[in-house]
Amino acid sequence: MDMVNFYISLETFSCKNAYQSSIVKIKCRKKSADLPQESVVVMDLSSNSLTYLQPESLPQSLKVLYLSNNFIASPDPVAFRSLRFLDLKMNRFHCDSNLKSFLAWLKKTKVTFLSPVKELRCEFPSSFHRVPLLDYSAQISLQ
Repeated sequence: MDMVNFYISLETFSCKNAYQSSIVKIKCRKKSADLPQESVVVMDLSSNSLTYLQPESLPQSLKVLYLSNNFIASPDPVAFRSLRFLDLKMNRFHCDSNLKSFLAWLKKTKVTFLSPVKELRCEFPSSFHRVPLLDYSAQISLQ
């Protein structure tokens, strides 16, 4: 199998423990040939200290995304538009007005979560520390 065919058939991309703070654009290079992202179906970005994920940085072909053990505070649900499965466990959600669009998406999405949504918790501010996201969402919808 030559390298060109390998890249074209790539379906899984794993970049665990790379300790990046944000993903702007994901590229793999071999002799300056870009990885065709339209073939990536599964991506594991767990344990990378990610704080933000730009929606346009993920391939539209993506169906499964692992983002556990990062520092994502206010995910943009647009980043998850093509997904069927998502893992967000052990992130540090910042429960404030910036989280509203994610919480609204969380209530209506058909994405299957690979860890229970009821275990997702607020990390900040201290007044909401360890409050489940679903409880926080119920509190702000009453306001």
